[in-house]
Amino acid sequence: TYTDTVTFESCSAVILRTWTAADLCGNTVSCEQIITQLYDEAPEIIAPVQTSAGVTCTILLPDELNLFFEGQMNGPDGDAYNAYLEQLFETYGLVPPGAMSECSEAEVVLTGFSPVADVSCPVKAAVQAEWTATDACGNQSDILVTAISVIDQSTPVIFGAPDVVIGCNDPVTPDFTGFSAASDNCDEDVLLTYSDALLGSGCGTSFIRVWTASDQCGNTAVHEQFITLAEEPESCSTPPTGLSATPLAEGVVAFSWDPVPGTEACRVFGRLAGSSGSVTAGTVTGNEPSSLTVTNSSLKDGRQIEWRVICACSTQPLVTTPYSAWSNFTFFVPPGSASVAVPNGEAVNVSLHVWPNPTGGMATVAFHASESGPVGLELFDVHGRSVEKLFDAYVESGSEHILTLNGNGLASGVYLCRLTTVAGVEMRRLIVSK
Repeated sequence: TYTDTVTFESCSAVILRTWTAADLCGNTVSCEQIITQLYDEAPEIIAPVQTSAGVTCTILLPDELNLFFEGQMNGPDGDAYNAYLEQLFETYGLVPPGAMSECSEAEVVLTGFSPVADVSCPVKAAVQAEWTATDACGNQSDILVTAISVIDQSTPVIFGAPDVVIGCNDPVTPDFTGFSAASDNCDEDVLLTYSDALLGSGCGTSFIRVWTASDQCGNTAVHEQFITLAEEPESCSTPPTGLSATPLAEGVVAFSWDPVPGTEACRVFGRLAGSSGSVTAGTVTGNEPSSLTVTNSSLKDGRQIEWRVICACSTQPLVTTPYSAWSNFTFFVPPGSASVAVPNGEAVNVSLHVWPNPTGGMATVAFHASESGPVGLELFDVHGRSVEKLFDAYVESGSEHILTLNGNGLASGVYLCRLTTVAGVEMRRLIVSK
């Protein structure tokens, strides 16, 4: 016969088994056997309700993701982006809620992020997180993978060339009649093409130039430009000259040129040096306007920028000067420029600024009003839910507004600041990382 005495330890159970032998005359002898039972069963991770989610390029930029995985985000930038990815997986419910273990509680940990290879449209990029659970005895679970895919189903934004009246003997190529330009929230390189639909022939007729912008996933946007052939007026035949560009602060540059007699509006176009097409940087109106201050996130230290100007002697009908020659400059951030200074009354293409970004709590939000009218500034989470109304009032043209955003009560995550004015809507992404 035998009897057992069991002693429990942290990662095992020790059984002292006593064996006893007895004969018919009652003589006995015994011995002891020690049995150690180890707890070596691996814990099991509890999977979240969903293990994958899709986001837009506004939330997760493919180019930034590639830089992160290529090791080009170092130090604080890499740490902040890693924290941003962790928050995204938490926001979209892709974090395992726990694990089951037979001997003790098991801790679920994120072992790292990795890119998903061989993605195809509409998926532009994907990142996966690997999770494991380890119990107090050192037993480790199998790896659980959750993933976020960047989905591109948005059409490019096309900045259409304006309708134009040209002389009957002028060239009709875009170098003279104006280029359209396009941008896309997923692709830096957007294919821009055009075709002409003739409405007649000869002087005094018009034709339609159809511009088509296509991104890498086949999403397209279309713009129609009306070009009228007319006898060229004697005035408004001189292109703008004397172009000058002065960086004012990070992402801010002041353009100026010599006034063109008889003009009532001017438009500035810009592009990275050596690239094709161009983007409308902004438009300024008035009596012979000759300057424009522009804010744009593409203006970064060391970038070579090309720009040119076209002015209008009349907008109804549109009668313009020829384009100025392209002018080049290298953008730099002036020393000590911490804020954005925008002269009153000048048009600004991008007027909403948020810094520091990412932030651990407090942030500054600034905007410039290029037109008089009602303005609303609101903070949203990544699900589109309103978090806080920061500003709601009527403002005058040329006014500047600087607000303090108290993010101490906000959870770590991604938020969107949305500025609504009579000129349109602008949005900036804000990362809160604590």
